[in-house]
Amino acid sequence: ALPILCWVCLGGLFSTIGHNFRVGFSTVSLIITEVSEAIIKVIGPMFMPEPTTNIWEESARGFYDKW
Repeated sequence: ALPILCWVCLGGLFSTIGHNFRVGFSTVSLIITEVSEAIIKVIGPMFMPEPTTNIWEESARGFYDKW
């Protein structure tokens, strides 16, 4: 799964990936979907937490200070 995901990150098309790794296009799609969902589920909350009033206010202050 990892080589296929790396290939996608570099801009490979599903059809090209399927041919290069000798797997079906639907398999490529399934692998990419499952790995992407797992990444979002595990890492997503660390980098995109649920917005709160404090987060919005802090963001607004940072924007105001910079501009």
